[in-house]
Amino acid sequence: MKNNKKANSSQYLWNNKIMPKSKRSQSETVGFVLIIIIVMVIMLILLYFLFRPKPATTTDSADMTFLLDSFNEYTTNCTFIPDLPQYENGKDLIQECYSNEGELCTDGRSVCQVLNDTIKEVIGRTLDVGEDYKNKAYRINIKYFVKGSKDQNITKFSMQEGTFANCTERYGGYSIVSESPGALEVRLEVCKGKNGK
Repeated sequence: MKNNKKANSSQYLWNNKIMPKSKRSQSETVGFVLIIIIVMVIMLILLYFLFRPKPATTTDSADMTFLLDSFNEYTTNCTFIPDLPQYENGKDLIQECYSNEGELCTDGRSVCQVLNDTIKEVIGRTLDVGEDYKNKAYRINIKYFVKGSKDQNITKFSMQEGTFANCTERYGGYSIVSESPGALEVRLEVCKGKNGK
């Protein structure tokens, strides 16, 4: 019984003398608050990963491929022979810009400049692009490739209108223009935003 009294008295000393009740309550409360904070931080991290914006991937669109195919046949205002109204089409300009970018049309503009202007004109007529529209931006890349070659996908021509930021959707298309021994891939990508006309 004496041993039991000693154990009880040491427990009494620990509970009341060394650490009074009010201090024990405070330390339990602090521990509880720390656990709540840790759980909240973990929940916030999980919510971030669940609801963060996902990067937009480009979806192939038949309409954009048809637009590029139409551009290939579009008659431009570039001719190479003076006084002969034999105007080049979009496909001819793409090939000339690749093979001989220094070539000049009879009006003095380079083939690549006429290609750039013509792309802007055709896309401007077809797609409404700008901050006030759903289509926020577009880009066109023309790459040369030879099937099975290490030198695949050499970008030869690139242009962009607008800014590819905050795209909710990206869609595009491509067209292939032969250029022996390989081919030129013309790829159009459009950035679609949330709001606009």
